[in-house]
Amino acid sequence: MLKPNQKRPLHNKRTTRLNSNQFTTLITALKQHLNWNKPATRPRALTLNQALTITLIYLRHNLTEEVLAEAIGVSQPTISRTIHHIEGALLKLKRAESSRTRTSPEYPRLTGNTRHFDSGVELVFTRGGHCF
Repeated sequence: MLKPNQKRPLHNKRTTRLNSNQFTTLITALKQHLNWNKPATRPRALTLNQALTITLIYLRHNLTEEVLAEAIGVSQPTISRTIHHIEGALLKLKRAESSRTRTSPEYPRLTGNTRHFDSGVELVFTRGGHCF
């Protein structure tokens, strides 16, 4: 069973279809639009890496929040809040990217509803705001 503070990363390629470079690129982009651990507040139960991994697993494999909570060792409400927070950050990233110059190499490129990162990450946003 995985623990929330476990240092070993999940196998991203198997669970999220992202390799390590793609995952790192997405984490870096998210950090620009998200303050995950705010000072003077209680620390979150999950790291940003874990939160993104859980969100991508949830979206890709359509697992219930209860199953993810049991596998990670946190409560279902923690999983729900985490997914909601990360999805919101991904949407902010989408909006911010849409307003930037699409030829800039440090930001993802836009093609329709798909965001292309230089490392090969592609996120497709649907009307409901989910990404795949």
